[in-house]
Amino acid sequence: MTDPRPQDGTDTREEDDTSSSGPATPSVTDATEQTPAVVAPEPHEMPDAPATPLVDTAEDLVTDVQTAEDSTTVIAPVNEEGLEPQDVLEEQTFDFESPHVDPELEKQIEEQVQSVHGAHEPGTEPEVPVTEPGQEVPEDLPPAPTETPDQDLPPAQDTPAIKDPEPEGEIRAQEEDGEENPAPEVHLPETLEPVPAIQVSFPVPQVEVPESPDQPLEATAADDFLEEEILPSTFEEPTLKLEETQQWGNVNFKVTDALARGWFKATSDSGQGLLVHMQPQALWGSLLAHRIAPRALYSGAEGVIFPDTPGEVLTFPRSFPEALGLIEALSQYLFSLFKQGYALIDLDPDGLVMTPEGLRLRFPPRLARLGEPVTTVYREGFTAPEVMSGLAATGKEGVYFLGALLYRLMTGELLPAEGASRTLLNTIQVSGVPQVLYQALQPASKRVNPEQWRSALNLLKIPPTVEWKVVARSTVGLNPDRPVNEDSYAYRTEQIYTHHLRQTLLIACVSDGMGGMEAGEVASQAAVGTFLKVAGTDNIEDAIWKCNQAVLDDMNGRDGGCTFSGIVARDSQVILGHVGDTRAYQFSGCVLKQISKDHSLVAALVASGMMTAEEAEQSPDRNKVLRSLGSLKQRQTDYVMQHTFTVAVGDRILLLSDGVWGEVGFDDLQGFMELPLEQAADRMIQASLASGAPDNATVLIAERIQ
Repeated sequence: MTDPRPQDGTDTREEDDTSSSGPATPSVTDATEQTPAVVAPEPHEMPDAPATPLVDTAEDLVTDVQTAEDSTTVIAPVNEEGLEPQDVLEEQTFDFESPHVDPELEKQIEEQVQSVHGAHEPGTEPEVPVTEPGQEVPEDLPPAPTETPDQDLPPAQDTPAIKDPEPEGEIRAQEEDGEENPAPEVHLPETLEPVPAIQVSFPVPQVEVPESPDQPLEATAADDFLEEEILPSTFEEPTLKLEETQQWGNVNFKVTDALARGWFKATSDSGQGLLVHMQPQALWGSLLAHRIAPRALYSGAEGVIFPDTPGEVLTFPRSFPEALGLIEALSQYLFSLFKQGYALIDLDPDGLVMTPEGLRLRFPPRLARLGEPVTTVYREGFTAPEVMSGLAATGKEGVYFLGALLYRLMTGELLPAEGASRTLLNTIQVSGVPQVLYQALQPASKRVNPEQWRSALNLLKIPPTVEWKVVARSTVGLNPDRPVNEDSYAYRTEQIYTHHLRQTLLIACVSDGMGGMEAGEVASQAAVGTFLKVAGTDNIEDAIWKCNQAVLDDMNGRDGGCTFSGIVARDSQVILGHVGDTRAYQFSGCVLKQISKDHSLVAALVASGMMTAEEAEQSPDRNKVLRSLGSLKQRQTDYVMQHTFTVAVGDRILLLSDGVWGEVGFDDLQGFMELPLEQAADRMIQASLASGAPDNATVLIAERIQ
């Protein structure tokens, strides 16, 4: 490429007439002519620099003269200690004497020291040897050899020259016209001698133990007084042989077969099946008897003998009602052990047998005391994880076992080794069962205890819904002197359903206003109305005393009162509260039975033997009562009669006023109770009217139909 600029060094640019009047700026060519070009020397053109000699002798340290182009600096020699003059400090000694020292005080102190430690003469101190700096030290150690390098290091090679990049244009032209100023060359020493290392060796003394020819190297057995001597055994281990008669205590038996886990099957002299174990668990003999567990026939040093319970071996799977019944029976046994201070660790599922009396254990379970480490045991699909670790027993081990057993009863499969997951439990399509299993198969820290486990199982038991049917009849009677029916009755039923409570409630009562008094119907109405309000929440006695207060309030000082019989039934449990001569009967299994007691004069005479029951029925004083509501203002103990009983499906409860039971005989009442409910109530009223019905007559019959 041709450079378009002029090559003769002249500037062809014309001056600008319109430029400022200031000094003219020199051109590039003028600057080039005035300033010489500086050319960097190449590395190979630099002169060699003189090598600095190494100082190895003391004479070289005395004077060091450095020569330069303009001046010469001379360093003064150092002193004998090797210090330069400016580093030398003059040592000055000062003698201080304390002006506060009292000679008399020093003398007293010295006398006290001598009186304690004895007299001390100067110059009697033992001399401590001091090693002089110039004293020769004996050289016990040989000098360390000086290492000599085997061969010299190879000479240093010259560094290859590094060329600068060639300039272009005017800069290159300037370098060609400029003067060269080569730099001095620097030469490195060809070889480097390593400094020899100082080695110090210490001789290790060798201690030789001389061998005594009189002492033998090995001692004989006769000379060794610690020689172990094996004595003959004085204990004979018991053995069991097939078809050979054995006697343990008062039990004679023959072993017929060997079972798993150390058990033997045997028969007694009378032919009874037995189970024998030679290494029984010590806790088996300290347990209280339980109907589900076997009882030992013999327990001693030889072993333990249990009766072999015959029955059908439990099979898997089972229906939910069957599985729940089996787990509930085992949970009661688990809870009993927990209350005694024991934990159920393991039992044999194949040892669960069904008998006519229910579920029974063929083999006793493995137990542990609460708080003590358990014996490590493993049964696939049943053992709690903490049992395999030998941790202290908490009672929750048995809950895990029963949870795993319930899982197998429901599915027919063993619980996986990794435990129960939510996905696995959701495969059980029975309401409430996945939740209960989840609580039982949790880690020990989150698992429920035996008592909480029983409460959880109770929620799975769906009780049958109790239903009642109530029929009531009442009549004013045929007495012209009684235009007002002073009898009253009331009843109501309700069902309560919550997560923890499922209940059917029945409240029923009959009250008879006492005849001959003012406003007897007001008293009976106040009693039955109050009873319906409070009997569902209060206990039966408190409810009746509230009825008594209601009668007093409504009568407002008038002369009157009433007798009362009322029941509160919660599912199948019934409680009766009674005051006066109204009556309550229970009809069960075609048998009618009076469950109330009359608080009347004739009843007291019959109870004391002064009157017979037949005479009481014909006595003119049979309508005189000794207790009633509204006659007392203060509460008395045992004034209200209470009676608790249960009813089954088909049972009936009969409440009557004296206008019925006083006119209709007991046998007739029992015959009427065998009729359908409505017919029975109607026939009783008709029988009362047929007898003349001198008093008001009221009948209330409640039957449990489900």
